[in-house]
Amino acid sequence: MGVHHKSRVAAWLFLAIYLSACAPMHTEIGAAAPPTVAQALCALGYSSIPLRTLPSGHHVVEVNLNGRLATFVVDSGAGRTVIHQPYTSSFGLRAGGGPVGTAIGAGGSTAVSRVGINHLTIASTRTALTGIFALDLSHVVKALEPIVGSPVHGVIGQDVMQAQHPIIDVQQARLYLNPLPGERRTGC
Repeated sequence: MGVHHKSRVAAWLFLAIYLSACAPMHTEIGAAAPPTVAQALCALGYSSIPLRTLPSGHHVVEVNLNGRLATFVVDSGAGRTVIHQPYTSSFGLRAGGGPVGTAIGAGGSTAVSRVGINHLTIASTRTALTGIFALDLSHVVKALEPIVGSPVHGVIGQDVMQAQHPIIDVQQARLYLNPLPGERRTGC
């Protein structure tokens, strides 16, 4: 993210927060309401994506992976986007997109392999990913599937976050992502 872009985002966010906090309690008839943070982000070109908040505090989002719908957990602490290993074949994924290694996290350590993908969109916002990682997410799946009420297929991680400059509004359960160059924003 360039310095100019960071400055512009920071200025818009500051303005929206300042105006929201300083707005009078009553507005005159016909007076325009101050812009919200959501309006400021939409004005900056971000896509607005709804998240589902689970009672556990986790957020899940619907994604399209290689033409099939899936449910992924949004995890800003995950280094990479990963799919639960047993789901790789149902999404047409094959190992071989990179070296096999070991992932270490709260659930312990497990073998990991890179898998190539055709496309991954979050809601209707396309990502630039050409590969994700496959590993055993049994500890995540077993904990969250009963709460979600359907399969949890994977985790959206920092590779998406870094590439598309996200802003997560936890209170409103929204994920704001910059669309890829040439793509239109959605959800605003």
